[in-house]
Amino acid sequence: MSDDRIGSLTEAKELLLKAADLMDSALHMSGYESRSGDDAERIREIASSDSYGGSLTNIIRDMEYGLREQPCWTQALTSPKNQFPSHDDDLMDRRCAKFFH
Repeated sequence: MSDDRIGSLTEAKELLLKAADLMDSALHMSGYESRSGDDAERIREIASSDSYGGSLTNIIRDMEYGLREQPCWTQALTSPKNQFPSHDDDLMDRRCAKFFH
């Protein structure tokens, strides 16, 4: 992941926040506020919520974290997918057993 992606997401976040502000400003005292519901707040949540894992803020944080070298104790010694055999592995073992017996 590159700084270009982080820059693009940061710009998208800023644009979303600006769009939400513009919506609030345009709808204020217009009589149409209820038609948009909480759309401006939802846009702000997508842009910058700390509690929403898919927010641009949290994605940017994850990308920045991924760009830094992590201490060895934070890295798994094995892939989680290799810790437990999958159903497909069991099927393959049974198919191979037919050929070798």
